Amino acid sequence: MEFLFFNDEAVASLKKPNPTYPFLAKVNQLIKQVDYKSGISNHSFLIQIWSFIQGYCFLIKNQVTTYDHQLVQMTLTQIMKEIK
Repeated sequence: MEFLFFNDEAVASLKKPNPTYPFLAKVNQLIKQVDYKSGISNHSFLIQIWSFIQGYCFLIKNQVTTYDHQLVQMTLTQIMKEIK
């Protein structure tokens, strides 16, 4: 998880309009495909999703919790409902 989410390239890419870090670029590409009408910018939506991913991974990494598919699905569904 350190490698995917917290490495120097991932953090530096968050500051760029067109990230070069492949994993972040893929997440950004998926976000651009979402049809939402809330007025939130793609960058703000990216920050919401990326924050959830990083935070949840941090909790798993530090053995505060274990991966729960239903929790992830419910959380992402809720985020999507709030932006439509």
